[in-house]
Amino acid sequence: MTNRQKWSVPFLVKWESNRLNSFALSNTDIMEALKNSSSAMAVANNTLDETIALITAGNEIVQDASKVGNGLRTGFCAYVQKCA
Repeated sequence: MTNRQKWSVPFLVKWESNRLNSFALSNTDIMEALKNSSSAMAVANNTLDETIALITAGNEIVQDASKVGNGLRTGFCAYVQKCA
């Protein structure tokens, strides 16, 4: 396990948010989208970094983190066909 894998999720979310501060996305938005999509992202073997990147990209278009999270969950569940 690397040092990065030992970091807590809130720390990583804050770190990613600070790194991506040129986007109109808050920590709260990221957490909301993660809450809606994290189980599907785990089934699809996406890392936390990849998931936050997808959320950031989707939010630039939709401007609603909750809808982005739901869309990722729906899309990846259909893709892997393993989500309940």
